[in-house]
Amino acid sequence: MEWSPAPAWRLEAGARLNYTHEERGGGEEEEQAGGEEGLNTLRLSGGVGATWTAWQHEHDSVRLFGNWKSSFKPAAVDLNLAEEAAGGEEGEGILKPETANSFEAGVRARRGRFALDLGGFFMDFNNLVIAQSINGLPALANAGQERMKGVDLAAVYRFPNALTARASYGLHSARFRDFLTEFDGVPTQLAGKRLEMSPHHLAAFGLLYAPSRGVVGTLEGNWVGSRYLNKRNTALADAYFTWSMSLGYRRGRWEARVAGRNLNDRRDAVAESELGDAQYYRLPHRRFDASVALRF
Repeated sequence: MEWSPAPAWRLEAGARLNYTHEERGGGEEEEQAGGEEGLNTLRLSGGVGATWTAWQHEHDSVRLFGNWKSSFKPAAVDLNLAEEAAGGEEGEGILKPETANSFEAGVRARRGRFALDLGGFFMDFNNLVIAQSINGLPALANAGQERMKGVDLAAVYRFPNALTARASYGLHSARFRDFLTEFDGVPTQLAGKRLEMSPHHLAAFGLLYAPSRGVVGTLEGNWVGSRYLNKRNTALADAYFTWSMSLGYRRGRWEARVAGRNLNDRRDAVAESELGDAQYYRLPHRRFDASVALRF
């Protein structure tokens, strides 16, 4: 093995000072009464990252990387229809800003036609904005503290005949650390529970055949592991698999293609609806698209 010459380090850093003022207007009567004072937030965000080339020979290399980030998202307005329908006070009306501190580290290796990426992440998230139902009407709320962590692995191999194979796997954990909420009027602490709709396991594979001219095509598969449908983790949804493919023809600057998505027509729940309790968005039906492209 031939070791790369120094310097092999690359360091990047950035910072931003954020100031936001959020308020929720209440019409002329509220303005005459002084209105809401709003929410002022002053916060520093940014990150630092480093990459070390441990070994390099021509196009082959082994690089180690790591980065730390502190992020910030301004406060959201809670359009709580339940309070307005009840004719009560609007309350604060403005949720707390979302903040997160995260760390990621891993290795990227390239050797001939093969490439491998392995990385792990750890994130503490505060005041995640979630949708909930109050008296059957949609509302928003801050979900206290959460912790997300996991490992991702991706591999790519490029064959000499314009064929590329890809595969990936993710092992993730997303749990509440401190979130006290109510269910049917009963205070419930969700610490230790998994966030709804967050699977532990994710996997995918794909084949891409893309010569400079002639027949082109793709074949893809995605597997999503089991996940809970609710915050109390009492309803577990089974894992599901979907596959997609495309076929086309390329000549010069022209390309025509037909693609099919979710070909096995799975209709599993993939996201919780903000319109009511125990309501979910499902995977779209089987779909076909035809396209023609001209490259200039």
